[in-house]
Amino acid sequence: MVFPFNPYDRDIRCHLLEMSKDSTIDSDSSESEIEYRPLTPPPSDYSDSRPISPSQNTNPTIPLVKIVLSDSSNAKERPNRKSSLKRRTRGMEQGSTSASLTVCLMSHVASKSAIAAAASSLAKQHRFKQRKGKRTSSRTPFSLGVSEFEAMLEGEHGLSPPDFMIVHSFDAEDTHRRVPLELINFPPWHIRLTEIYQSRLGHIIGWPWKAPKSLCTAFPLDDISFREALDEFSGAEFRFGK
Repeated sequence: MVFPFNPYDRDIRCHLLEMSKDSTIDSDSSESEIEYRPLTPPPSDYSDSRPISPSQNTNPTIPLVKIVLSDSSNAKERPNRKSSLKRRTRGMEQGSTSASLTVCLMSHVASKSAIAAAASSLAKQHRFKQRKGKRTSSRTPFSLGVSEFEAMLEGEHGLSPPDFMIVHSFDAEDTHRRVPLELINFPPWHIRLTEIYQSRLGHIIGWPWKAPKSLCTAFPLDDISFREALDEFSGAEFRFGK
């Protein structure tokens, strides 16, 4: 079978040959990319991502939740706020431009486990020293100072001496009672310079003589009570003796 000759056939053939050559080059380059592609995955784009597993700490810690609020903005403060709010300079670095506020949430029985953990850690350390003393024939008696025990409870992972403490009970009946506040779970030196505020249910609902039965259930600390506590703290006067 003979086809009629067409002058455009040669151009079409040349064009098809060029396309086939380009496709072979692309396939070769793709094959080379597959061959030399690394087996390990590329590094993550988020270099500052935190590890999944939490960091383990061997020191005894107090079970609490810390919330650190820092204000690094250069906004000017209100003049009346600076004069009305008297803050302590203890724990603040001199010359720092950003103010920070640390809020700690903890239970009234949290210090029991912390003191027990500290006692266990001290017992283990003393036992290790005794075993080491048997080898060197020099055994030292056990001694514990207030500063050492204070460093264990008020260290980096502990609870530093608070400037202001809000005592709030989730039980409405306990909060409504007009009884003196007892803080038996804190060391005496831990809160020696702490302003203490106790929330009252009667002050919240406006009935100072009797709490209704409908409210004798657990209730959280609302923002109104929190602001009232801060207002009372802002008006406090601190006088440190020499």
